Amino acid sequence: MDSNQKAVLGIDLGATKIEMVLMDCDLKMKGRVRMETPTSLGPEKVKARILDKARELLRDPQLPLTAVGVGVAGQVEAGSGCVIFGPNLGWKNVPLGEWLRKDLGTEVLVTNDVRAATYGEWKLGAGKGYENLVCLFLGTGIGGGIVSESRLMTGSSNCAGELGHIIVKLDGPPCDCGARGCLEAMAGGKALARKAKALVKAYPASGRRIVEIAGGDPDGITTEAIVRAFREGNRLATLLIEEMKEALAAGLVSTVHALNPGLLILGGGVLDGLPELVEEMERRVRRQAMEAASSNLRIVRSTLGSLAGAMGAGAMALDKLRAPYLEQGK
Repeated sequence: MDSNQKAVLGIDLGATKIEMVLMDCDLKMKGRVRMETPTSLGPEKVKARILDKARELLRDPQLPLTAVGVGVAGQVEAGSGCVIFGPNLGWKNVPLGEWLRKDLGTEVLVTNDVRAATYGEWKLGAGKGYENLVCLFLGTGIGGGIVSESRLMTGSSNCAGELGHIIVKLDGPPCDCGARGCLEAMAGGKALARKAKALVKAYPASGRRIVEIAGGDPDGITTEAIVRAFREGNRLATLLIEEMKEALAAGLVSTVHALNPGLLILGGGVLDGLPELVEEMERRVRRQAMEAASSNLRIVRSTLGSLAGAMGAGAMALDKLRAPYLEQGK
């Protein structure tokens, strides 16, 4: 059988959604499924939902499965694919790789979700042709991935790229990772909504419009509601968004100084409501960063969008299968 007639399954497992793509060995998409993550039901129910949808995609007998790649929102043990800690999923020491190998009967690679998305953008998207790049994805949390000298960085304990946990404010709010003042705790979607809920309760008059957009329930405030109120000129929403921008710029400048990428790719759901962040961050970074570190830097938006993680995970699994000595993209 032609190797291109075999299939690779790519899965992006996030705290709120699961994106799954079926591709041939040329990474051409053959099928796609998107669904909500049943996080509250626990990891075994999440696994069961993944398996149900995977089997739906794999009904074509002409495309036998050859590998599975999973990008998961958390810290992953290299090799085994055990999810050591997934704060937004509420997971600790979940043997996801072992489970999927047993149930699907094939090679399974599990990696961090943003690292998978970085791989996707590098191989298939905005980062094609670059040897040094950084991806930063702004969603429920904030995650990053680093390509240095044409190698995806993994680090000594497989945790390289945790850019959402750069500390940008020493006395800042607590982060789900246990530290304070992390970029994620200052600019992530979950943190932004949490801060808005506290502020509208403290200042109900200023926050009235945000609550109205959220359907009248302060506890139902989302990033989308804050962005909409910001677009309308609401002062409290504007304060929240401006503080988020300042924290994001600080994190990006630190990243540029530390890693000196030629390309910085921004992605994630927050950009859907604030697409102007890309150009604004480029202006701020150029103004604040050392010229030597930023003179040849480009800041762009991801081109694969919500498919970056799933496609990147599939591409990583396929590359590992083709070169078994590679580990997590090395």
